[in-house]
Amino acid sequence: MFVRFLRFLLLVALGFFLFKWLWKGVAGWPFASKKKQQDEATATPNAPPKIIAEMKKDPVCGTYIPENQAVICELHGATHYFCSEECKLKFQEPDAG
Repeated sequence: MFVRFLRFLLLVALGFFLFKWLWKGVAGWPFASKKKQQDEATATPNAPPKIIAEMKKDPVCGTYIPENQAVICELHGATHYFCSEECKLKFQEPDAG
């Protein structure tokens, strides 16, 4: 009888530690990911906010690029945003016909 009780306590303890390990360790569990997000949010309370740049469309190739990474050209009072110097040069070329 005493051996059964010890076996039961051992299984309960093992189940408890397994549950705690899974709760903290498995990223796929929604409970664990919420807890991790809360921990990360409170870990750096004085961190600056992430700045998200506005997306601009390249008039030559149609690619969307963040404004802070674009090659900028001002032409005839308008600002144009390009994904690369090549697109900028193509845009600035005079028309052949």
